[in-house]
Amino acid sequence: IAASCPAALVSVATAVTVGTDGTLGGGSSTSGSIAGNVTVNGTLSPGNSAGTLALGGNLLLNSSAMLNWELDATAPLTLGLGANDLVTVGGLLTLDGTLNVTGLNSFAGVNSGSWTLLTYGSLVDNTLTLGSMPTLDSGLHWELSTGDGRVNLNIVPEPPAPLPGAIGLLM
Repeated sequence: IAASCPAALVSVATAVTVGTDGTLGGGSSTSGSIAGNVTVNGTLSPGNSAGTLALGGNLLLNSSAMLNWELDATAPLTLGLGANDLVTVGGLLTLDGTLNVTGLNSFAGVNSGSWTLLTYGSLVDNTLTLGSMPTLDSGLHWELSTGDGRVNLNIVPEPPAPLPGAIGLLM
């Protein structure tokens, strides 16, 4: 199936391919689901004002894929279901494309946190690129991590800049 699926997707039993101009959306506080494998060449937007999309098979995100997520700055540990967007993948996740995040509220003053974007059974990491992201306070940046069956987006401190005097002393 090559189609653009509506944001109010409830349940699909077959494989789905999202074309470069298409968008696959999930549910709102109730989750949408797809039993078959999913290939995304276009946009994956799991929720409608934050929601969860459950995939029973594999998820192949190609390099052209745009992942549009909504995250709540005040609920970093909340998985999906109306607080943060989440996609659960029952099988293999092939990670690629560009991640864009919209903050459901301001990230100003948020100094740490980790938001789970996707869960998976196994992973091929072809590198997800950070696109449009909420603004963080000075000295902080966004970083992706994978492991333990999760793709997480983390707020981390900027690495300290080397001191010019210290470099001179080493020479």
